[in-house]
Amino acid sequence: MTSADGTRQPGLGRGLLFALFAALGALPFLLVFAGLLDPDTSLGLYMLGLTVVHVVVLAPSWRHALTTPLLAAGLCGVFALCAPGLATATLGALVVLGITRSALLHPRPFARALGCEVVLALPAAGALALLYDGSLLGSALAVWSFWLVQSAFALLPGRDVARAPDAPDPFETAAAAAERLMQRQGP
Repeated sequence: MTSADGTRQPGLGRGLLFALFAALGALPFLLVFAGLLDPDTSLGLYMLGLTVVHVVVLAPSWRHALTTPLLAAGLCGVFALCAPGLATATLGALVVLGITRSALLHPRPFARALGCEVVLALPAAGALALLYDGSLLGSALAVWSFWLVQSAFALLPGRDVARAPDAPDPFETAAAAAERLMQRQGP
């Protein structure tokens, strides 16, 4: 969905598709990297990489899609350098999502942003922890559930867009135009 200023708003469909492709991508990623690293670390690195990709998918404009992921990649890179386990990577992913999503891409007042991110973080982390069992299928389901919960970001209330006081109400403008048209027509 595009707003009046040409920026894309977060969409539920985009989030659901991302969750599906993230889960499907977990299978080949883990098949390749689980042999090199333990399953916990490889899934943690995958989650951090998905966080950067998610920032690109969620970006409201091309300018944001090019700049904000650089910050996300830098922050996720710091977590990735310490070869985190799944718990640390999930915490890092949630922090990076909170900063990039609610502060930079779709800004909200601080209290609302913090509340929205906590409302999404707790069930997402809980679903991930509940479904992750170290197996290939359990890992894919855990990734899917995490991003499925995160897709609900599109359903949360955005920032209040206040119109300038001198900007006319669109309904009143349309009503005045209709009135002028009817007066020209005459009886």
